[in-house]
Parts: sequence; C-alpha cells; structure tokens
Amino acid sequence: MVSEVGLDVAEVDVALAELEAQHKTDARLLGLQQYVVVQRAVAGKLDTSLLERVTKLVNRSIGIVGESELDEHGLSWFGRHVSVSISQDREHVAVAVEERFHNTTRGQLGAGSIMSLMAGAATLVAAANAGLEPLGFVLGAAVPAITYAVIRRLHDARIAATQRRLEGLGDQIAALLGEAAPTKALTDGE
Repeated sequence: MVSEVGLDVAEVDVALAELEAQHKTDARLLGLQQYVVVQRAVAGKLDTSLLERVTKLVNRSIGIVGESELDEHGLSWFGRHVSVSISQDREHVAVAVEERFHNTTRGQLGAGSIMSLMAGAATLVAAANAGLEPLGFVLGAAVPAITYAVIRRLHDARIAATQRRLEGLGDQIAALLGEAAPTKALTDGE
C-alpha cells in the first residue's frame, strides 16, 4: 500500500521505528520513565560475520549472556530487561538498544507506597500521643509526597546512568559494524 502511493517502504519503516522509540521514551508510570531507547544508523550493508562479535560485546556490556538469534537479516538479542536489534534497511544498518523499567518502577512505587503509608501512620500516631493531632495530619500527608520525590530523584538518576551506558553500547556497536563498511566498499568495486 505504501508503494502504491509512491512512498519508499524503507523510509516508512525507519519513520515508524522512530515513532515507536519516541513513544517508548515518553511512556511513564506516575511520572517515572519506563524505557531508555538508543538508536544508531550505520551507512552501508550489514556484514553478518560481525554479528557474533556484536553478541559478545553486548553480553559483556550488559553483564549476562543473553538469548540471541542470528540470521542473514540481522541480530535479535534479549536478556533481563534489555534488548538489542540490528537489521538492514536499504542504505543503513539500524541498531536499536532498549532497556525496560516496568518491574523496577512498579517495585519502587509499591515499596515506597507501603513505607510512606507506614511512616505517615506512625507520624500521625506519634503526634496524637503528644496531643498534636493537627500537626500529625499535616506531617502524615507530607510523608507520601516526600517519599515520591525521593523515589523520583533516584529513578531519574538511574535512567540517566542507563542512558549513558546504552549510548556507549550503541556507539560501540555502530563502530564495530562500521569497521567492515570501508573494506567492503573497496572490494565491491574490484
């Protein structure tokens, strides 16, 4: 259908991938970011002989041996809550590295909620025992807000560190895949 209206299928695929990455980057749970997505494009054709080296690089960088699928179209790697995909479009090798924070975010919010409710109740009881019920209500209500602010700051710091780590991995993969491109270009003309 895309071809029938005169659009380049590869360009539409790239645009859809970018929209999906943006949607994931914007996905939040109570204000906490759920994904970190890094994308790279390497000019040239995919040299599938490099995919085994890429797999080793990803395993080392992530710290686990993930599950990977290698074929003539590229690489799909999955481990813990990280995924890496490498595929060929018409003129570029597309690299996408993604880490999901669904479970950790829910865990942080859940544990934080329980702790803040307990601390709020303890504050209310302590204030009531001291005859300061109005102060207890104010402080008891402030504890969940303070807890959320702390969780948010810790989560944002983790997201920033993950973004830097995945940017570095994306750069390393792009550099590794780019190594073969000049050599291939020279041999193609012979």
